[in-house]
Amino acid sequence: MPAVGHQLRQPAHRADRQGNWLQVWWDGAAAWLHNPKADPVVVPAQGDVVQAAGTAPVTVYARAHPEEAAYAGTPVPYRGQPTMESITLQPGQQYVIGDKSVPTDY
Repeated sequence: MPAVGHQLRQPAHRADRQGNWLQVWWDGAAAWLHNPKADPVVVPAQGDVVQAAGTAPVTVYARAHPEEAAYAGTPVPYRGQPTMESITLQPGQQYVIGDKSVPTDY
């Protein structure tokens, strides 16, 4: 039977390593992955690492949208600021930013 694997669609940040096990922050929680140094299944991502500051959780937003007032007088309904549904950084957690140079047109 072939091995079944999963691809992380969102960046994960390395938190710890113990032997062949790698701990990552992913989807708001710490997860342990079997990742032997001789045959790694997790490879480093490119991007800047940010860390939640303070004592309150920080929401991760999916993309930038104008504020509600920008929709006034237009036929376009305001739908709120989309967030990464289950991703909230807890104080001290880290996150990899995939692209800091996202173009905008508004």
